[in-house]
Amino acid sequence: MIGAITAEERALLLLVPGAFLAARLSPEVPWWLAGLVAGVGLLLVRPWLVVVALLLAVGLRADAAVSGLQAVSTRPVASVEIRLVTDPSPSDVSWWAVADAEEGRVMVEGRGPVAAALSGLAAGDRLTVSGTQRGFTPRSDWEVSRALVGRIDLTDVHRVDPDGGIRGLATAFRRRLLEGARSIPTGDRALFAGLVYGDDREQRPVDADNFRAAGLGHLLAVSGQNVVFVLLVAAPMLSRVRNVWLRLATTTLILALFGFLTRFEPSVTRALVMAGLAAVASTRGSPSAASRVLSPAVVGLLLLFPLMAWSLAFQLSVAATSGLVLLSTRIESHLPAPRVVAAPLAATAAAQLAVSPLLLVTFGSVSLLALPANLLAGPAAAFAMMWGLTAGSVASIAPASVSALLHVPTRLAIDWITLVASTAADIPVGRFGGWHLAALLAGLVSLSRRHPVFRAAGGALMVLALLLPLLAPPEVGEGRHTLMDGVVLYRSDRGHDVLVLDRTTGAEQVLEVLREVHPDRIDLLLVTSPSRSAGRLVHVLTSRHDVVDIWAPSGHQVPGARIHPERGLVGELMVAWPRDGDPTVTVLAGGSSATPAG
Repeated sequence: MIGAITAEERALLLLVPGAFLAARLSPEVPWWLAGLVAGVGLLLVRPWLVVVALLLAVGLRADAAVSGLQAVSTRPVASVEIRLVTDPSPSDVSWWAVADAEEGRVMVEGRGPVAAALSGLAAGDRLTVSGTQRGFTPRSDWEVSRALVGRIDLTDVHRVDPDGGIRGLATAFRRRLLEGARSIPTGDRALFAGLVYGDDREQRPVDADNFRAAGLGHLLAVSGQNVVFVLLVAAPMLSRVRNVWLRLATTTLILALFGFLTRFEPSVTRALVMAGLAAVASTRGSPSAASRVLSPAVVGLLLLFPLMAWSLAFQLSVAATSGLVLLSTRIESHLPAPRVVAAPLAATAAAQLAVSPLLLVTFGSVSLLALPANLLAGPAAAFAMMWGLTAGSVASIAPASVSALLHVPTRLAIDWITLVASTAADIPVGRFGGWHLAALLAGLVSLSRRHPVFRAAGGALMVLALLLPLLAPPEVGEGRHTLMDGVVLYRSDRGHDVLVLDRTTGAEQVLEVLREVHPDRIDLLLVTSPSRSAGRLVHVLTSRHDVVDIWAPSGHQVPGARIHPERGLVGELMVAWPRDGDPTVTVLAGGSSATPAG
C-alpha cells in the first residue's frame, strides 16, 4: 500500500510541515543569513539550500508578523472610522465582526440597536462608530490568525459607507443569490448559503451540531472542493477559448471573482493559489498534478501571509489535500471494489485520515461516522453548490414562480444532506480518540506488508480500532452528571432524566454535550433563569430533544414552561425547588442529592 514515494511527494512531506514549523517556531536568525544561504544555493545549484533559505524566510516573516501584534490603547472612542474585514456574525446576544481600526485590527461587538445596524452590513463596508476600545495581546490561535489586538464594544454606529468595489459587487451578488432562493425555507436557506459560498453565520444551532457530529461541517464552510466545482462549472466556457494565454487570464479572473465571493477564507485561498499555479503550469505545457503545486502554494502563502499558519481552517485544508495526494491512490489500489466505488471511498478515507490528528488535538475526538456520511452527502453537496451557483444566478433575476421551480432540485439536495447529518448525529457511537487512530495507522502499515501474518494482524487491528467505538457507545448511569458548566443531568436507574439548565447561552455547546449522553427523552427540564435568552436556549433544546415538562421561575419568558412548584417526583427522582432557593434533585434509589452550583 505504501508504494514508492515520488520526488514530488518527498518534497511535499518535507516542505509543507517544514513551512508550518518554521512559521510557528519563528527561528531568530538575521535576514542576511537567509539571503546568503539562498545565494549559495543558486550559485552552486543546490536546490536544498534554496529550500532552507525559503523556510528561514517563512520563519522570519512569521516572527515579524507576531512581533507586530501590539495591543491597541484602552480608551473611549468617539466617531472613529473602521473598515469591516469580515461579515458581521450573530452570537447569543450580540453581533460581532473583525475590523481594521486606526491603531490595528480589532473585534467590534454591538448589542440591541447597534447589533441590528451591524446585521445588515458586509465585509469592506466603512463605519463611523463610538464605543469603548480595549487592547489585548492575542492568545488563541484564532486571535493570532486574525491579527487581533483589541476590541471595541460599540455604543453607536453613526454612518455607514458601503463598499463600492469588487467586494461590494460580490456582496450584492451573494444577496441576490439568497433572494433568489426565497422559496427555500428560512433554516434551509442558511444551509444553501453555506453550501454555495461558505456563509455559515445564520445556521440553526441544531443543524450546526448535526453537521459537526456527522463530520460534515466542512460542507457548510467554503473549502477547496468549492474551487474544483467552480472550475467544473466554468469548464465548458474555458474549453472554447483557444488562445492559451486568454484562457489563463479567464481562469485567473474566475478564480479571483470566486475568492471575492467567498471572502478569501484561508482554505479557499489555498485552493485558489493551487488552481492558479496549475493553470500556469498547464499553459506552459508542464504537468499540473496536485503533488507539484501544493508545496509551492503553501510556502508562498506563508511567505506572504505568515499568520495563516495559526488558522485551523488553513491547516485542515492543507492536511486534507496532502492526504489526497499521498494516500488516495494507494488506498484505492487495495480496495476490492469497482473504480466508481473505490475512488470516492479512497479519497474520503485519505482526507479523513490526514485531518484526524489535527481534529484530535483540537477537539479531542473524531467523528467515526464522517466517512459514510461524506460518501452519502458529498455528491448532493457538490450538486447543490454547482446548481445553486448556476441555476441560482438565473433564479436571482427570475420571477418568483420560476425561481421556486429552479430551486426544487436545490431543496431536494439540501433535504438529503440534512437527513444524512441528522441521522448520523442520532447514532450513539463512542469517541474515536488518539489510541484508536494510532491502532488504525499501525494496521494500515501492517496491511501494506507482503507477509500474510502482518497483513492478517493489520486487518484485525484496523477492524478493532473501528469497531470498538461502535460497539461501546457512551453510557451514563444512575446519579448526578455535570455535563458542562451550568448543565447538570440527573438519571435514575430506570432511565428517568432531569436536566438542570443554569445558563442562558452556548446553544451549540449544550447540544453537543447532550448528544454525547444521548438521552431518550428529558422528563423534566429545570430552567433557573427567567430571561428571554434562556427561553431562546430552551427553544433550541426542545427542537432536538423530546422534553416532557419544563419548570421555570415566576415571570419567565421560556416557551412551554410553567412556574415551578415546590416539589415534584419524576420516577425515582425527587425534585425540590423552594420559591426563594435553588432546585435540588435527589436520586431516591441511590440515596444521594445535590444542588447545582449557581
